[in-house]
Amino acid sequence: MTLSAESQINQAMKDLEGLTADSFCAIVGIPPTRLSQALRQIRPLDNQQALYSLKVLNSIKDLVNRCDPVPVSLKNPKIIKELLEKLDDGSLQISVIRK
Repeated sequence: MTLSAESQINQAMKDLEGLTADSFCAIVGIPPTRLSQALRQIRPLDNQQALYSLKVLNSIKDLVNRCDPVPVSLKNPKIIKELLEKLDDGSLQISVIRK
């Protein structure tokens, strides 16, 4: 069974501790009321919004995983967006050495 994009977004946001709906909206540029409608299955996101949102969530998960075990605060959307852009363009590299 394939989950809808909205269900995947909802689950991913739950999995990412500290990522609020408002912060996520600020990162992806979707109004909070629009995301709320989608997550409550009132009005689904259009295909472009859904695909972009899923891509960003995967990027956030990647950022958190790359930094593990160092915790990443997801409270400031401006900083998270900047980190994601720098990871994407290659100007930020993360190296955590585990012994």
